[in-house]
Amino acid sequence: MKIENTLNITREIANLYKPRNVDELKKLYIELHEGNKRISVFSRGNNWGYGCRIPHYDDTHVISLEEMNQIISFDNKHGIVTLEPGVSYGQLSDFLKEKGDKWIAPVHGGGPDCSVLGNALERGYGLTPNADHFGAVTHMEAILEDGSFYKGNLTALGQERLDKLFKYGIGPYFDGLFTQSGVGIVYSMTVKLAPKPDYIEMFTFRINKDIDLERVVEA
Repeated sequence: MKIENTLNITREIANLYKPRNVDELKKLYIELHEGNKRISVFSRGNNWGYGCRIPHYDDTHVISLEEMNQIISFDNKHGIVTLEPGVSYGQLSDFLKEKGDKWIAPVHGGGPDCSVLGNALERGYGLTPNADHFGAVTHMEAILEDGSFYKGNLTALGQERLDKLFKYGIGPYFDGLFTQSGVGIVYSMTVKLAPKPDYIEMFTFRINKDIDLERVVEA
């Protein structure tokens, strides 16, 4: 099976899997590791500029998480949402509009079909007040290579709600190990949203010479 990215780079992969839930993902992940298979994972495969959906090497077993696309929970008071890897920016935006339109869905230049979770794990950025997408992540859960689960320390103490509200929890902060890495597969992420202001206006401008930047900033 061949897959291609936006740079016309093609890979001949061994297989493409699409687990529908955490149980299927865990079983698949363990089986591939026990078989000593080369593994590559993507959320939706549409985060242009971060490699998209293709693996580094041919003969790789690729796991797509696009069918794990549920919004797990939403706290309208504090503006935090917990979602699965397959949830796109467009899906989240529609969801928030249905819930009262008080909060802004994070966005970036890749369009509405990109994964919220995927871009955050690639340490992407966007145009909303919470421009640092990983910086807005308050909680995550992942499956490790041995099939065990990674969750925050506060969750382990029975304080899951507090864990989602307080990014750094207690003890060492390990969430960053899962960004741009193969430490495990993140299957759930909680994101802090920016409140929607009464009025939004965006403008762009162009500078032809670097030397003009200081004058433009002052203006």
